[in-house]
Amino acid sequence: MNVLRCFILCLAFALGLSFAVAQTDLLYYDPAGEGAFYATDGNGNIQLLKLQSGWRHTWSIIVPGDFGGDGHTDLLFYDPAGEGAFYATDGNGNIQLLKLQSGWRHTWSIIVPGDFGGDGHTDLLFYDPTAGEGAFYATDGNGNIQLLKLQNGWRHTWSIIVPGDFGGDGHTDLLFYDPTAGEGAFYATDGNGNIQLLKLQNGWRHTWSIIVPGDFGGDGHTDLLFYDPTAGEGAFYATDGNGNIQLLKLQSGWRRTWSMIVPGDY
Repeated sequence: MNVLRCFILCLAFALGLSFAVAQTDLLYYDPAGEGAFYATDGNGNIQLLKLQSGWRHTWSIIVPGDFGGDGHTDLLFYDPAGEGAFYATDGNGNIQLLKLQSGWRHTWSIIVPGDFGGDGHTDLLFYDPTAGEGAFYATDGNGNIQLLKLQNGWRHTWSIIVPGDFGGDGHTDLLFYDPTAGEGAFYATDGNGNIQLLKLQNGWRHTWSIIVPGDFGGDGHTDLLFYDPTAGEGAFYATDGNGNIQLLKLQSGWRRTWSMIVPGDY
């Protein structure tokens, strides 16, 4: 659930997307085979929209986006057995299958939604660390995907990929973080599945476990919160559109046990 919610809010913050709801609703997924859709009211209360049962036990990634074009947040479910299922939602906690895709790779570890094709639908970046490949796909609103470009020769050690407006050109840019090398790479995308390096940052900590995009600096670019559980620190950085980051504030004395940090309008 937290991963799903984080993606929704990351997109809303970083890309200015709207999902036609005043508050952010929530999908809770239980690998026991249930999905529960809840509405929130702005006062910390949640109300069950619908409890769905009989779901697969093997979904490993759930990606929100505009895949159906009706203004609601649609969903892509990924099963590493090699299937992806696109579902539309109706605003009442019901889902309807758009298309079941089979023959997918078993080794996608990250799926990042964003505007990579410029057609108004949510596009997708699939990352395979085993093969060192990234595949940009466009979606058409009916559950179909079309390859924009397959990128190879990528590092096998990216652990986090963060979408955001880092370049200011209207497409979704990307921050790749490699904890092994202590590097962060900002890339711009061009709408055709190509990426261009904005800046490679080195000397980064090896112990960042979470990177959260959001509006922390107020300059229109996507800012970043880095969390280090080893040190118990959180660092807020502003970005400038050219792949540079500037420290806003380093916070210390944080708990070392936070497992998720979720941005939102609370």
